[in-house]
This record gives sequence, structure tokens and C-alpha cells, in this order.
Amino acid sequence: MKKIDIKTTDEVHADCQSQMEALNRSHCILELSLDGSILTANANFLDLLGYALKEVKGKHHQIFMDPVYVDSDEYQAMWASIQQGTDSAGECRWLNKKGGEVWLQVSYNVIRDKTDEPVRVMQLARDITGDKIARLAREAEYKVLTDIVNMTSIVSHADLRGNITDINEKYIQVSQYNRDELIGSPHSITRHPDMPKSTFKQVWNTIGHGKIFRGVIKNRAKDGTPYYVDAVIAPILGSNGKPKKYIGVRYDITEQEIERHNMKGILDAIDTSYAYIEFDPDGHVLTANDNFLQLFGYRKEEVVGKHHRLFVESGYEKSRDYQQFWADLRNGQGHSNAFPRVRKSGDRVWLQGVYAPVKDEMGRVVKVVKIATDITQQVNVETDYKNRVKEYSEFIGKVAGGDLRQCADASGGNELSIIGGNLNAMVESLTGITRQIDEANNSLVSAIGQIQSTVNTQAAGASQQAAAVGEIVVTLEEVRSTSAQNLTKAKQLGEVAERVRREGAQGQQVLEQTVAGMEVIRERVENIANTILALSEQTQQIGEITDVVSNIAQQSKMLALNASIEAAKAGDAGKGFAVVAAEVKELAIQSQQSTAQVQKILQDIRRATDRAVMATEEGNKRVDVGVVLVEKSGEMMKQLSEVIDETVRASKQIVAAVQQEVVGIDQVSTSMNEINKVTSQFVSSTQQTKEAAANMDRVAERLQECVSVYKI
Repeated sequence: MKKIDIKTTDEVHADCQSQMEALNRSHCILELSLDGSILTANANFLDLLGYALKEVKGKHHQIFMDPVYVDSDEYQAMWASIQQGTDSAGECRWLNKKGGEVWLQVSYNVIRDKTDEPVRVMQLARDITGDKIARLAREAEYKVLTDIVNMTSIVSHADLRGNITDINEKYIQVSQYNRDELIGSPHSITRHPDMPKSTFKQVWNTIGHGKIFRGVIKNRAKDGTPYYVDAVIAPILGSNGKPKKYIGVRYDITEQEIERHNMKGILDAIDTSYAYIEFDPDGHVLTANDNFLQLFGYRKEEVVGKHHRLFVESGYEKSRDYQQFWADLRNGQGHSNAFPRVRKSGDRVWLQGVYAPVKDEMGRVVKVVKIATDITQQVNVETDYKNRVKEYSEFIGKVAGGDLRQCADASGGNELSIIGGNLNAMVESLTGITRQIDEANNSLVSAIGQIQSTVNTQAAGASQQAAAVGEIVVTLEEVRSTSAQNLTKAKQLGEVAERVRREGAQGQQVLEQTVAGMEVIRERVENIANTILALSEQTQQIGEITDVVSNIAQQSKMLALNASIEAAKAGDAGKGFAVVAAEVKELAIQSQQSTAQVQKILQDIRRATDRAVMATEEGNKRVDVGVVLVEKSGEMMKQLSEVIDETVRASKQIVAAVQQEVVGIDQVSTSMNEINKVTSQFVSSTQQTKEAAANMDRVAERLQECVSVYKI
């Protein structure tokens, strides 16, 4: 039998006892059966969780666990593994008696018997609650930071060659490439051609020396769309202090960069085209561009720090308006207007400008900017325009008042100068028209005088003609009466011839009376013929007068037509002249129509007088024949017995001749009646012509009144 070294066993037992005591002091110890029931627990464990041993002994291990965790597959798998004799270890969240959270670093150690079969479990635990909570807090914070970075930033990981090893979703979203296209590809896959190669050399030179690079990079998406990023690329250093990989964090600043470019373009355009100056809220100059300095004739150092009053007119800086102007700007109220300002030389300059307060994020005015353009020339032109318009208005007022002696200022080469020249041309034309109208009116007055004189002469002649015609008519009645008596006597002549033998002495007496009567008839017929010839001569004179009147009317109509044309050229100013000219023209037409009617009547009178002359000549011839026959009858009376038959035949011839004479006298009487009617019509036409001449005289007076308004 083998001899046992008791001393050695005691030493080993003592060592084990010492180790257990050390574990009890430093760890929380819990002994469990294989099914998880609690066999015992040391003071550290019970104190940590706030239980007494009797409260936990015999209970299942799960009383310390979150019910959710107990029902999890992980918990069930752990106990299945322990029951198979496999140890387990890890961090676990426990709950103390009050339900508080306790984190333990746990190891489940399976204790075996001599046959190597699992018999129980010893759990060793160490309280890591403080560290775990701090670590969880750090992990939660890291996760939040990571989520923020992934939400706001484009993140990529790259190896030492710059090939992409990992990316976040933001990178995929912005670049429009999918993950498979990006992983393993160089970062140049998104490089925009606008970015110079020197920029990327600078990037590699910076991160290759273990430094962080930051800069604005212009990239290009898969569809060719450019986008801008604010890139930060940092190397991850190894234990040797050299980079082993790179992480790039980029912020999409496309919108801001485009806006910056736009603003830069706007500012460049403003700086190129406008005068620009900045002031602090109190009005002191901060800076000014070259356009402003050149416009005002200053150097930059002459204006920086100076107050705005340097540019305003003397005395204005003390006004309430100026004080209120800067008070408004300090209160954030801008001003836009045309402002008079003063150059260094003292000359006035006009600026169309905007004073705009610039505010910070709190709405406080930090400075005032002014953008302006020089409108001095426009203001001067506008001032000249207003003065010219006022001058032209006064000019037109005087012309409208009748003063054509004015002359408008037509100097310069602008539109107003053209208007001035046109006004002068208008006045010159109006002056010429007025003179022509005045001359035409004088001619019209003279013509009207001639017409009135002629009409008066016509009226007198017509009256004389009417009287003469009346006398002729009376004479013709007497002649007709005598002819009727002669006819009766001629008819009785045959009867007398039968009684001649018995009454020879009485027949001789009758013959003597017949001779005397025939002489009277001859004289009266000759008087009628002379009267008709005188009437024909007067009619001829009247025709000549009417020709003069017709010519005057034709001249008046032409003058009126010329006046209408000149009035039309004068526009509104010639409307009054046009009305007068129309009236003159109408009167001229009426006068011409009247004279034409008179001429027609005179022609009828001439034809009637011609017929009367022929009739009187025929009557005179018949009278001569009668005288011859009567004389022959006287001779035959001496030989009455021999020529009685011839006397009877002669008496028949006398009857026939006297009948023809009566017919001729009737024709002359009819013609004279027609002459009498024509003469009456001529007198009426002459009266109308006289009235028309009077109307023309009144028109001439009105025309003279209109023309007299203008002073030339």
C-alpha cells in the first residue's frame, strides 16, 4: 500500500483554502445545480444584489434576469451548453432585489466528479456596472455620432492605394453609384475633370505624411451632374506611426457652393458695373470699390474711416432728414432713391442707389452697404427736358393767343430739339397761311365791291329794261288795237268800193284817212323796232355784266379752295379758316349759278327780241305795201269807174296784209310778255346776287376778324 504524504495534502488544502478566500473577497460567487437552482452564494453576491441567502437558496437562477432575456433563445442555449459540461462566460445584465440594473462579468464553471461527470456549476462574477454603463454611454454616444455622420456626411474608407474599402449610404445616394460599383474602385471614379491634378497631389502629400487634409472638392455623379463636398481625409496610423488606411468624411455643400458662385458672380458684376461702398451702423466707411472711388475722385485711404457726410452737400448733414436717414438704417430700414452727392472736386453728382442694412443672425445691423450708379447725365437731361417742356408750353400758349412772333429754342440734338424745330416750322407755316388768307381776303373784299357795283348796275339796268318792256307792251297794245281797226276797215273796204261810185267824194276822204293811218302805223312800228333794238343792246350789256360776275365767282371759288387747302395744312389751328373758306366757296358757287341762270334768261330775251325785230320789219314792209296800195287807190279813185274791180282786189289784199300784220303784232306781243317775265326773273336773280354779295362781304369781315387775331 502506498504511503500518503499527509503534510503535502495539508499544504495543498491550505493553498486551495487560501485561493477560495481570495476569490470570496474579490468576486461574487454563486453555486448552482445543473438545472440552474441556487445552492449557495457568498456575501459579495448577496450584498451586491440585496438578497439574503434564504431568499435565493433553492430558487432558479432566472430570478436575477430580465424576463425578456429569460425567454430568449440565448439564455436557453447557455443552460443547455452548461448542462453538457461546457463552461460559459460573458457580460450579463442582472436585476437586484429592487429591480435595479447590475452588470456582471460572469464565468460559468462546470464542476465535475471523479468520473468527470458534471455535478454542479460555480459562477464567478465581478461587478462591472460602472464601467459597463460608462461604456454603454460611450457606445450610445458613438452610435449617435455615427448616425449623425451617416445622415449628414459622405463617408468612405480606403486602403493605402486609395481604393474604396467601405462606404456609407450617403456616399451611394450622392454619387449615384451602387455599392458594388464603388467597393474596390479608386476614389477617382467620382473625380470631376474641372479639378486639377495638383489638388489630388496635395491630398496624397498631406495624408501620406500622417496629416489631415481638408478642402473643397468638385466631384461628378454617375449621371455627370457635378456636386461639391467639403472633404476631410484623415490617415489611420499603425503602431509604427505610419498610415495603414484612410477615412474620408465629406459634407455635401453643392447648394451652398453654387449659391456662393452665384453670389460671387453677382458681387463681381456689381463690383464691375456699380459703385459699391460699405459703412458701419454709425455711417463710417469700411471699404469702397474702384468704381466708387473713381466716381468721387478719392483714393481708398482717403475715405476709409471717414463719415458718410463727406459725400453730402454742405449743410445737409445737420438736417433732421439726414439724422433720420441714418437712424432708419440703424433700425434696419433701407433707403432707395436718387441721391445728390458731392465729389472731391466739389461737383454735384446724382446717384441712383440703394442703402441696405446687413443684419447678423440675431437681426442686429452690423453694417450698411450701398450700391449705386451714376445718373448725373440722366438727371441733367431730365432737368433740361422739364425746362424745355415748360418753355414749349409757354410758347404754344402765346401762339394760341395769336402771337406768331415767337421762336422756340431748337438747339441741341435730342428729340426736344426736333420738337422745337417743328414748332418753329409750324409757326412759320401758320404765319405764311395767315398772310395768304389776309391777301386773299383783301382780294375777296375788292371782288365783292366789284360784284356789288356790277349788281347795282344790273339792278338799275333791269329796272330800266322792265320799264321799257312795259312801254313796249303798252305800245303793242295800241298797235294791235289800231291793226284791229285797220282790219275792220279793210273788211269794210270792199263794201265801200261798191259805194264808191255813189260816194266818190267820201271814198276819197277815206283813202286820205287810210294814208294818214298807215303813216301812223309805220311810225309806231318803227318805234317798236327801235325799242326792241334798244332792248337787245341792253340785254347784250347785261350778258357782259353777268360774264364779269361769273368770272368773279369762279375766282372766289378758287380762292376759297386755296384757303381750304392751307387751312388743312395748318391742322387744328386752321379749322376756323376752313369754315370761312367753305362759306366763301358756297357763296361763290351760288353766285356762279345765279349768273348762269341770268345768262340763260338773257339768251331767251335775245331770241325773243330777234323774233320781235323780224316781226316789226315784216309789219313795216306790210305797212309800206299798204301805203303803196292806198296811193294807188287814190290814183284809181280818179279813174274810179275804170279800176273799180282793181280797187276791190286791192282791198282784199289790204285785208290779208292787215290780218298778217295783226298776227305779227300778236307774236311781238307774246315775245314782249316773255321778255317781261324774263326781265322779272332777271331782277329777282339780280337781287339774289346782291344778297349773295352782301353775305360774301360779311364772310370777308369774319375772315378778317379771324386773321386779325394773329400778330405777325
